[in-house]
Formats: sequence, structure tokens, C-alpha cells
Amino acid sequence: NNIKQISKSYLLVNPLLSSYDATLLRANQNLNKASIIISAIGIDMPIKTTEKDLIISEYPKGAIGHKQHANRLVAALSESLVLFNSSEKIHKNLVSHFLSLEKNIHCFPKEGKNYNNELIRKGANPITSIKSITRDLDLEKLN
Repeated sequence: NNIKQISKSYLLVNPLLSSYDATLLRANQNLNKASIIISAIGIDMPIKTTEKDLIISEYPKGAIGHKQHANRLVAALSESLVLFNSSEKIHKNLVSHFLSLEKNIHCFPKEGKNYNNELIRKGANPITSIKSITRDLDLEKLN
């Protein structure tokens, strides 16, 4: 439900590095929304796309790059980062690219030990409601 509400207002920039990323892309496509897909393996990646999807890669067809390199492009093309659920092992590189570009990070607080909670303790913006994130993201556009 949160994904649908955010997708209605914002462009998805997605590295497709996990099954969760694929789920986000499908949800976005089901809403008939545009997406930018960052490929770590060249633009000929085997993924179902629509006419509204754009695939970008640093690599030529058939090349196999490094998954973490896609995070550079995700950070460069995005206004801010929204993390629904994260782990330090998987998302630390992505978060560091956003921080190096001085871009905001927004996280849903989670129960128990979770990287989102750690990021919030370190200064990421907690998402308490969809209204709070749309307000924060709209304010970022004005700055």
C-alpha cells in the first residue's frame, strides 16, 4: 500500500539488485507509471519492461559489471532515497553514495534490529506516514 501511494507521485529509480526491487518495479508497472531501471549488466538485461521504462547502464550489451556500481547511478539520478526495509550488508553502499552527494535519506522505522532504525538514529528522516514523506520530498524539490 505504501509503495502504491509513493509510486503515484514519484518516479522510481531502481537498480533491480534484489527480488524486492523487482517487486517494486512490477508494482510501479501495474500502476502504469514510468521507471528508470539501472542495470549492472548492460542494457540487454532479461527483465519485463513497458514502454514507460527506461534502462540505463554503464556497460555494453552482454557485459557483466559489478552490482554495487549501479548504486552510483541510482544516487546520481535520484532526488532522495526511500528505504522501506534495509540491511546494512545490502544497502550500506547505496546509502554511502547518497550521503556523498548530500542527498536526503528517508526510512520507515521497523521493529527490532534493522538498518533503517540505525540510519534514523544517525539522522535519516523517519517516515511516520505517507503524508510525511510526500511533504518532505516536496520540500526537497523547493530547495
